[in-house]
Amino acid sequence: MSDRIVGTLGLVCGVMAAWLYYADVHERQAGHAAISQILLIVEPQRIDLGVIGSDQVQNVSFHISNGTGTTADTIVVHESCGCTVAKNKIIEIKSGEVATLKAEFNPRGRQGPSEVHLLFEYRLSGLREQTLLTISADIVDATASK
Repeated sequence: MSDRIVGTLGLVCGVMAAWLYYADVHERQAGHAAISQILLIVEPQRIDLGVIGSDQVQNVSFHISNGTGTTADTIVVHESCGCTVAKNKIIEIKSGEVATLKAEFNPRGRQGPSEVHLLFEYRLSGLREQTLLTISADIVDATASK
């Protein structure tokens, strides 16, 4: 009889532990989803330069608004290739502020439809967040038209 009680108690404890674990996971995911609704707003997230010559270096700007109640910090910008360079370093964006990320796209050596990216990574409310910024263009050979 006591083996049966111990077995039942073990089963009940296991079920409760699993329930608590999944409830905690769900709560953390819901909390992250709520924070995700109030992330930084980047405008535009995509810039289409249209048709450009392979010798036409382009300067672009992305405006980043912080409508949250906290400061975004630990900001890093990752370029997808050597043809795209972030021209300014943003250290933090305080609540209510708007910052401008300036970048340069050099299409030299490229031809046809092209798409490059900047990965804007930051920390907000202790969580790491990312926004993918895109620059696209249809690049024509500048020497062919000369």
